[in-house]
Amino acid sequence: ALNTQKNIAEKIVDAKADYTLALKGNHKNLNDEAKYLFDVVKVDASITADLHFEETDKGHGRITERKYDVIKVDSTNLPQTIEWKGLQAIGRVETTSLRNGRETFESRYYLLSYCSAQAFAVAARGHWGVENLLHWTLDVTFKEDASRKRKDNAPRNYSLIRKFALNVLRQFKGKLSIPLAHIKANANLEYLKTMLTQAGFASQTANKA
Repeated sequence: ALNTQKNIAEKIVDAKADYTLALKGNHKNLNDEAKYLFDVVKVDASITADLHFEETDKGHGRITERKYDVIKVDSTNLPQTIEWKGLQAIGRVETTSLRNGRETFESRYYLLSYCSAQAFAVAARGHWGVENLLHWTLDVTFKEDASRKRKDNAPRNYSLIRKFALNVLRQFKGKLSIPLAHIKANANLEYLKTMLTQAGFASQTANKA
């Protein structure tokens, strides 16, 4: 959701590509507008099949059903449309999971530069895969889930710092795994300096020279 920004949407469209941008608390008003649209507009798949798509996954003792709905938008039903270059639709994913007799339900909303439920399903699945892998890597490397930093902007700021550090580790870890490179960088100042220099950060000694 950090990438759900108007300038990013513009750059994607200018590059002749499509976007699928998650809506969360970073755009509360727009997220609320999306929820309202789906409350008042009934998506009729019998009229336009491309507005609705469903899939069911079974595995690891869990049954997950996902429903993808798309509503085409313009300035008449969503005034913010003019602020987002290329915005054509709002997408909603409703996920119902059943495991060990316990059912959970979640709704997520997205900004789409296209109007296809099936294309939305493909993009959303890819988004979750990348998001889950990134979250797992951050937790293994930096123990992100155990972080106690919750005041004001601290969670977001530290999240950005961890992601920056993770990118440096990925690019300049050599043959080491990311967790081992992280441990070595903590224990060996010269190794850390070498990584930062390779990443484009000149040392203080170099700057003085």
